[in-house]
Amino acid sequence: MSESKSDVDVLRQVRLLLRKKQFDEATVLLQKLLNESPKNCEFRELLGTACFLRKDFKAARDEFEQVTKLEPLRASGWINLGAIENKLGEYRKAADAIRRGLTKDRKNAEAYYNLGIAQKGLKLNTMAISAYKEAVKLKPDMVDAWVNLGHLYFEMKNYSLAQQCCQAILKLDPESRKARALMAQISDSHSNARRSASPFGRLVDEQALATKQKDVSRRILDPAARNSERDLIREITKPCRKAGRAMTELLTTRFQSEVHHLQVVALHGDPRMANPELYEQFVSSVAALRDYRRQILLGIEQIRNHLADPDAAIQRTREAIDIDGDSED
Repeated sequence: MSESKSDVDVLRQVRLLLRKKQFDEATVLLQKLLNESPKNCEFRELLGTACFLRKDFKAARDEFEQVTKLEPLRASGWINLGAIENKLGEYRKAADAIRRGLTKDRKNAEAYYNLGIAQKGLKLNTMAISAYKEAVKLKPDMVDAWVNLGHLYFEMKNYSLAQQCCQAILKLDPESRKARALMAQISDSHSNARRSASPFGRLVDEQALATKQKDVSRRILDPAARNSERDLIREITKPCRKAGRAMTELLTTRFQSEVHHLQVVALHGDPRMANPELYEQFVSSVAALRDYRRQILLGIEQIRNHLADPDAAIQRTREAIDIDGDSED
């Protein structure tokens, strides 16, 4: 809908009022414009923004809902509606609205940012991380997305990645209080972890300490038995080491890209982006990881069983070596 010169002048005045935080005055002017042009989505979006800025979230939701009804293909209407639903704690509705907006505009960083908030509210932290990563990929200077991503990593105790987010923020804003506050939290967590791991400088539970000392007491073995046990442990852990290397390689290469692609498909909610071949590869990767994990757990269980009876450990070791001594590596 074309706007008259007078409407353009009023809109310029409205935006100036919004920058000055004179939201009530801006709302009055926009209501007058909408009385004359009730189907003008630009006027209605600005009114929704004014309501949002003055924290009248329900009124803002009403305006953006009207935008989505008047112009269903207008991406900003759906994305802004999702942002308002987040403010109201309606995270499921927010995620649904934002996904609809993303089908109209797949390169909208603000959409992914708001989707991250919705996913976090739904306790879908992995998907929230994926959404925030898409936001900063599209808009690397989006400080708030970096901050939220850093806090998510911190909550998941991935302090290394949380620190990387802080470093990205400080490059953009060296005086960022949010980044420095998060860095302080990470530092405190490291300090607390070190204190909890050491008995020095604090009182300890004598019973727990006695149990710990009992658990780590060294067994007395003669040289022949110790060499035999070393050979047995080496034989048991051989497949464990092999499985561990294969698991690490799979997790750090193909598996990451497969998970990321599936998350993007889930975020968009568009089945046309799905790749059946990639899904089959993902299923195959999961099966392989389970097999590697099973091999490692089997080796650990064999070692535990071997050490379960200290009195019989030496004899079992010698018997095992006698039985398997001829096996080749």
